[in-house]
Amino acid sequence: MSDNNKDVEKEIDLEEVIGVLKTDKNKYLKIAAGCTIIALVLAFILPEKFSSTAVVRAKATAGMSGISSDMAAMAALAGFGNVKSNTQSYIEIMQTRSVIEPLIEKTDTLDADDEIKEYKLLDEYIKKYLKFDNPKGTDIIKITAISKDPQEAQQIAQGVVENMAVTLTKVNQTGTSSYRKFLEDRIQIADSEMKDAEAKLEAFKQKSGVFLPGEQAT
Repeated sequence: MSDNNKDVEKEIDLEEVIGVLKTDKNKYLKIAAGCTIIALVLAFILPEKFSSTAVVRAKATAGMSGISSDMAAMAALAGFGNVKSNTQSYIEIMQTRSVIEPLIEKTDTLDADDEIKEYKLLDEYIKKYLKFDNPKGTDIIKITAISKDPQEAQQIAQGVVENMAVTLTKVNQTGTSSYRKFLEDRIQIADSEMKDAEAKLEAFKQKSGVFLPGEQAT
């Protein structure tokens, strides 16, 4: 191997570096002071934010943190098949109007004349206050709420879970009610068809002179 391929050690003359710093000392001090002032101003201007996280599982075979396995079963009844699709379906439900709109009303850090509160802007509210995460493709869903008020952040995160539970319950009840009505309608139709068939059979017997053996003997 030739000498050209060997590592070349470079020496730094510290005295020369210190000399350069001393020469432009005032400039570097001004830069450092400016950065410090900017950091302090940002610290005062930018409001402090707090976050709260709730965790749910989109799986019906095990208990959930913040949501019951029965609720997951409701989701399955509502048409959410496997775990992977369940997870995405849960996240979509969490962003629906029935879940988010009640939170907008209860969020005190939103002024009454704020467009989000006035026009019930779901997407804008979610961008400002909520973050949904599905870590590493598991059946875990993390709901992170962010607010200037720590108590409000906790209420928002918990509100998503509670409103989602109510929504799933309504979906399940609507599905059960629709299925029950379908069965009742089918029973009525079947009963009507049976009576119609009996009437037609009796008419056929009368017309063709076919009677039961006992009646024929009489």
